[in-house]
Amino acid sequence: MHKITLNVPDGIRYLSDWHNLWNTLLPEGQHYILNKPICGCGATEAYLRSGRKVILASPRKHLLYNKYSQHLSDNLHLYRYQGDKKRYFENTGNTEKDILAFNNELGRYITQK
Repeated sequence: MHKITLNVPDGIRYLSDWHNLWNTLLPEGQHYILNKPICGCGATEAYLRSGRKVILASPRKHLLYNKYSQHLSDNLHLYRYQGDKKRYFENTGNTEKDILAFNNELGRYITQK
């Protein structure tokens, strides 16, 4: 994996305000992971406004529900896992079969949209 570090210019309060981020810095037509350790920096909003295909994964489900409700007219889909969440997310209860079932269900959902 190729890693790059982005230095946010002075005067940028939220990533959604940093227009060069989308125009020149982030890869176009490639897969990548944005690892942001700071909450409230505008990354979720920036991705939603970018027009790029993106999968947002967050342990903060209320953040994603809130963003979904703010962007109802956009091409934004909220996927809610319908299986046994408690069993799936407990570290001791996951089997390879459970993980594959989750991944297959998510894959089917994505290809339908």
